[in-house]
Amino acid sequence: MVDRRIAVAGGEITVRIYTPVGSGSFPAHLYIHGGGFWIGTLDQFDAGCRWLCAGAECVVVSVDYRLRRAQVPHRPEDCYAALLWTVAHAAELRIDPSRVSVGGGSAEAISPR
Repeated sequence: MVDRRIAVAGGEITVRIYTPVGSGSFPAHLYIHGGGFWIGTLDQFDAGCRWLCAGAECVVVSVDYRLRRAQVPHRPEDCYAALLWTVAHAAELRIDPSRVSVGGGSAEAISPR
């Protein structure tokens, strides 16, 4: 597991990269944590991302997007920027760029109603 800072519109965010044992090229999964875009951290979802990486034998890129409390309207854009970054760095990350999925926790399911 390694954390990387990547450029996004108006700043930087962290992505946490989990790589399975073995030689690539691996499929990849961009993991966007739930929390209604206002709570959640990379550390809270670390165990699940490790499990996914090992079980699916894929590189998992977990996105630490800017939260609502930061008063920045860029949350979906941060996630999209992380996807573009992941594909652009596929060779470095030992990812097959034709096998990238996006998913994660449900912001709706975790948000207070």
